[in-house]
Amino acid sequence: MSNRPREGTRNGKTLSAISVAVCFAIIASVSTLDALLVAWNPLIEQGEKNPICLALIQMCPRTLVAFFVGKGLGTISVLAIIGYLLRANVYRPRIVLASITFFQIGLLTYLFLSDPLIGGLPNFALLFRETPETVFRLSFQ
Repeated sequence: MSNRPREGTRNGKTLSAISVAVCFAIIASVSTLDALLVAWNPLIEQGEKNPICLALIQMCPRTLVAFFVGKGLGTISVLAIIGYLLRANVYRPRIVLASITFFQIGLLTYLFLSDPLIGGLPNFALLFRETPETVFRLSFQ
């Protein structure tokens, strides 16, 4: 018996580190893209769905400083907490990482499909109107 680590262990750790890095990159990239879309949209106060983001936007509507600081701190906090969970190997950290990554991919899909100016589907936004009657009318006509 040798004291050398098994061959598959090192490759497994490398693959795991790459997958964690890819997930971190996806989370950070989608968050950055979301912030840029807010900055580029002059009518964001009328279209923002998240009440916390809307409050931050309304604090500084011309410069959006409060929004960018809040968005950045929120993203950094999420990545730091996931990093801690991974390092401490607390109860299933990869499930948490995968869930947040898939949520960000869903957000990216929503952002691009709901905005016809970006090239999305023109009627996709109808699915996300605030009134339940609209969805009911679309579903049962």
